[in-house]
Amino acid sequence: MTAKRGVFLAGFALAATSGTSALAQTPISPAALERTVLEDYCVSCHNDSQLTGGLSLERIDLSRLAANAEDSEVWEKVVRKLRTRAMPPPGRQRPSEQEYESVATCVETVLDAAAAAAPNPGRRPAVHRLNRAEYTNAIRDLFALEVDGTVLLGSARDVEFKTLHDPERMPGQRSMMLDWPYVEGLRLDEARHPLTTLATGVYGQDLPNQNGAPIRLVVPWQYGSKSIKSIVSMTFMEQEPDCTWKRAAPNEYGFYANVNPEVDHPRWSQAQEWRLGEPGRRETLLFNGYVDQVAGLYAGMDLRVNY
Repeated sequence: MTAKRGVFLAGFALAATSGTSALAQTPISPAALERTVLEDYCVSCHNDSQLTGGLSLERIDLSRLAANAEDSEVWEKVVRKLRTRAMPPPGRQRPSEQEYESVATCVETVLDAAAAAAPNPGRRPAVHRLNRAEYTNAIRDLFALEVDGTVLLGSARDVEFKTLHDPERMPGQRSMMLDWPYVEGLRLDEARHPLTTLATGVYGQDLPNQNGAPIRLVVPWQYGSKSIKSIVSMTFMEQEPDCTWKRAAPNEYGFYANVNPEVDHPRWSQAQEWRLGEPGRRETLLFNGYVDQVAGLYAGMDLRVNY
């Protein structure tokens, strides 16, 4: 905050200490605010002659000031100071709650009206939809992944992910328990959801190998088996991908893997969970707590059948 704005905030808020009946009325008009607060309590110091703090409020007009982007920002800060009761500072006489509310409501009303009359959303970047070749090149350059762009924007309804298959560096892949490489998949509407993330880092650092470097999938409303690690390819498909765990144990693992306390694993209940760092168990939340965000993806589906 500049010195000029700091003095402005202090001057305005101190003016609100007036106990006059005009301030206590709700709502007060911009004209009354200017006359009662600024002229009677601020302009004596912040005028064209003294310019205390380099600021003059002698010719201030709230309605015109709100239409100016820079000055509107100052008034927004004034409102925040009043709403949080941060001004006047401790030790100074403070207005009543009704006076705080009256002054803040008046300023908010004028600012809202000015914003509605002259919206300023800022610069809107141009939107360019990538064609198949551009999309293929972008994915390769950004993530070092090869995707088949020829099927994009066509009849594809699912996307298949494959992990790196390198038993020398990943000795666990020497196990015969699963058919490697690891494969997972999503419907396209799941893949496009804002919560679905292709992660390249964790806690502000690059992904370490054990967390799925160089890139992994994160789908927060589904069980961990969906969050495939060390992805090396993505393929858009017309049919449902043949996912590793579903192929290995179809009676235990379905395609969707949605967190659902009502659908137990055949060998254990999923109605409760134990979060790291907590002393005991808690009730499992449907879709891991993201019901409002993702339930619409599965409208009309029987989640016991499509588990």
